[in-house]
Amino acid sequence: HEIAEEVGEASWPMPLPADLRKGMDSPTADIANMGERMGGGLVAGLFLKEFVGEGIAWAHLDIAGPAFHEGAPYG
Repeated sequence: HEIAEEVGEASWPMPLPADLRKGMDSPTADIANMGERMGGGLVAGLFLKEFVGEGIAWAHLDIAGPAFHEGAPYG
């Protein structure tokens, strides 16, 4: 978040609600790659967090929608 501010990018830290993690429990795998319907971006962050070691800085850039935006920079 701080780096984005330094370079003039809009950003905000998103929460990683622990209660959404249980939706990724799986009877056949260590973890399912999707949780319940609600909280898609938050669940994606929780999924990625499972693969990052303690003390390692990381970011989830949710760019799926804006990646295909061909209009003005904002809007």
